[in-house]
Amino acid sequence: MPRIVIVAAIRLYRDGLADSLGREPGFAVVGEASTAIEGLALAEQHQPDVLLLDAGTPECLELVRQIERRKPAIRVVALGLAETETDVVACAEAGVAGYVGREASFPDLVAAIRSVERGEINCPPS
Repeated sequence: MPRIVIVAAIRLYRDGLADSLGREPGFAVVGEASTAIEGLALAEQHQPDVLLLDAGTPECLELVRQIERRKPAIRVVALGLAETETDVVACAEAGVAGYVGREASFPDLVAAIRSVERGEINCPPS
């Protein structure tokens, strides 16, 4: 059962994700944060399996780097990523284990979470 922390600056977005993922069989949302600093604190406190990170969150790549250094077992999935080569490469270099693009569906998100939980890198073919 993946334990999940959600980091997104927009509360409505966080709440919606938490509610939807909370209804997904076998998923447990253990924390929500609005900033990278709060996200790192929650990651250290709750030791989630997966951290969902809105790509629009200020200092999101620095958060990924900190997670990679301090808690490498936590898999980070970037949400709402612009699927440009520059953005995808920057996320990969920072340590993101997977991402879902701006046009992804909820089933795509669930598949990405399950994929990174299994230790796979989740990068859509496009």
